[in-house]
Amino acid sequence: MCVTGVLVMVALNAAVNAGEGSPGSVQCNLEDELADLETIKIELNSLEAKLRSHTPDRTENTNNGRYSGGGAIYTRWGRTHCNDNGTELVYAGITASTHYTHSGGTDYLCMTTEVTWGNHDDRDDGWGGFLYGTEYHIQSQRSNLLFGEALDGHNVPCSVCRSSSRRTVLMIPGRFHCIDGWSMEYHGYLMTEHHNHGRSAQFVCMDANPEKTQGGAQRLTLSILHLVDGVCGALPCPPYVNGREIPCAVCTK
Repeated sequence: MCVTGVLVMVALNAAVNAGEGSPGSVQCNLEDELADLETIKIELNSLEAKLRSHTPDRTENTNNGRYSGGGAIYTRWGRTHCNDNGTELVYAGITASTHYTHSGGTDYLCMTTEVTWGNHDDRDDGWGGFLYGTEYHIQSQRSNLLFGEALDGHNVPCSVCRSSSRRTVLMIPGRFHCIDGWSMEYHGYLMTEHHNHGRSAQFVCMDANPEKTQGGAQRLTLSILHLVDGVCGALPCPPYVNGREIPCAVCTK
């Protein structure tokens, strides 16, 4: 109640100054001022209580266990839109990475299609890294079984999504569903570079219902994504199964 304290001091000083000429009038004025101050304190307490009741506590856990404010950002591989669960599309794009024979660069990137340029030099002098669009490389039998359609050779779309109510995002390899208390954004299967290619690449969680960008099944074999199988040994079987595709889930909280 810092504001009230200031008002009390100001009022007392004013009361003393106003009654300097007469001791009797000082006592009378002080009594009147103190009564007025008590009324002011009551009103300020009431206003402060109303203010607290209308100001959300940003540290509180609200909305059925979800934190207000949101902000969790993730890439949805294989889709051009986000989940319809309070998640907004930041941008849709195309998946790209390093050529499968090159050692520079390890990540798959979700490249925007709404490009803006800075300074540039269009000469191809061979100095620097190279970025290529990414294709699905999946045998037809597997592709039809897991995804319900042939994807081999088609280009891979992607989207960057932001949750409006959840702050944390987690990709769980080995689960087709989220852990209790977490919200499902999407689920699918792990994909990465082929095991005998020359570069190391990240594992991405490909949506179980993927889309294909325009361009057709050209199979240019530049930047590619293969399904990931479990190999028994140090990886315990069970629960894993040798040769079985590894599921994944992207979850938020």
